[in-house]
Amino acid sequence: MNIVENGYEITLDKASKTINMKVIGKFVEEKAQQFLDEYNRVVQQVNPAETLLVADCTSMSVATPENAEKLGDILQMYKKTGFKKVIVKVENSPIVKMQINRVAKLVDLTNIEIS
Repeated sequence: MNIVENGYEITLDKASKTINMKVIGKFVEEKAQQFLDEYNRVVQQVNPAETLLVADCTSMSVATPENAEKLGDILQMYKKTGFKKVIVKVENSPIVKMQINRVAKLVDLTNIEIS
């Protein structure tokens, strides 16, 4: 899948039991169903309890209040999937890191590591 502005990329590394996800920009409603379909297609190929989800959010924009709710829905989905661990990479944006950390606590996603 090509990365476009306000997009994402999801790849599976079966050897390392890792789903790699890259998030670009901000959430756009038009891509929601496409993202869910791709996510579900990839997750069906693994045992989530043995799989790491690594989300590269280094190019993600700060969430608006409306998008923070959608972020909560996504983190809740990761929790329900039952990944071994969720690793979120956020480099130079303390605001994005704070938002993800706050929302993860709200949905009780305890196996998350924000780096």
